[in-house]
Amino acid sequence: MTDHLFPKEHGAYGQVTLPLATALILVGVNRVSLPFSISVLGAFLAHEPLQVLLGGRGVRTRREMGNTAAVWGSLWGLVSIVGGLAAFVAMAPSARWTIAWPLVPAAYVMVSAVRRRERTTMPEVGAAVAFSMAAVPICIDAGVGGGVASFVGVSYAVTFIVMTLAVRVVIMTTRAGGDAAAAAMARRALTIIAALSFLAAAGASVAGVWPRLAVLALCPGVLVAASMALRPPRATQLRSVGWALVGSAIATMVVVLLVLRG
Repeated sequence: MTDHLFPKEHGAYGQVTLPLATALILVGVNRVSLPFSISVLGAFLAHEPLQVLLGGRGVRTRREMGNTAAVWGSLWGLVSIVGGLAAFVAMAPSARWTIAWPLVPAAYVMVSAVRRRERTTMPEVGAAVAFSMAAVPICIDAGVGGGVASFVGVSYAVTFIVMTLAVRVVIMTTRAGGDAAAAAMARRALTIIAALSFLAAAGASVAGVWPRLAVLALCPGVLVAASMALRPPRATQLRSVGWALVGSAIATMVVVLLVLRG
């Protein structure tokens, strides 16, 4: 029965684990990276029980699973808080402010969840940014430069944001008769964000802030998202969307590591 208290979207697991995995590959497991990663995972796993308690999964689910959700939500919440505090105490004082990178968008997502608006576009984008930026404090505390840390975080953020918009296009195209105007708006947003991201990455590379080939890290996510938005899968193929998100995120991790080591 507790299976219902875990996130069901395949893409969500990729969003939370791959930025952390990249940071751990770059800096190793240490006094900050381990508890901070545990804190992020705890917050991620606390989300579904919280939604059950707030009624976001329906009145019947809350009635039948409310007590179980309260136990698991409290457990994962405690894990997140203890891990976060342990990481904060262990961090170099000069690096502690970097926790704001993931914490600010995470706070926005929390407020949206309480207001039961988590399934709308902006909270989903906020979650994508929060997961991506979780890599930044780990990297900076370990002495990795701010440029490299931001490159890792922003590469994932762009990937997850454009994939989120592509998923919105798919949903608006295939469900409830479709919403052509909303789908077109999401496509435009995807195009603008992708174009601006490529320009910003190129500029950061030229300025020497990011690695020389940083723009390549944006390509897997943007290409997959663009193809999905231009030719949305049929309703019977929606399960493949989550795996496409995971695949593009894995490709992003590979390219990020190759760029940093090249």
